[in-house]
Amino acid sequence: MRIYLATSGILFILFAIVQLNDPNPVVWIALYLIAAITNMMALKSRLKTWTPALLGLTYFVGFIVMFEWRSDWIHIEQSREGAGLLVCAINMLIVFIYLLKKK
Repeated sequence: MRIYLATSGILFILFAIVQLNDPNPVVWIALYLIAAITNMMALKSRLKTWTPALLGLTYFVGFIVMFEWRSDWIHIEQSREGAGLLVCAINMLIVFIYLLKKK
């Protein structure tokens, strides 16, 4: 699990860097860096159990609001951004389960 936390934390940092040429980079860089920091804090055992649960719920609500359920969703920027929020939400669920098992 420690390998997952470290690897996905690094991937979220890379996701944040890729957002530099996005039309609204500040929002997306912040969202991906929050996910990266959460993973790194979980890795160092400096995270409360409720933190990834709350973040995951927030990311999931963002996904529901942004994602357009169409067959050509990959061609719609808002849907791709929503899919990124879903990836963050799933990651937060994994971190939450990890912290629960660690107690």
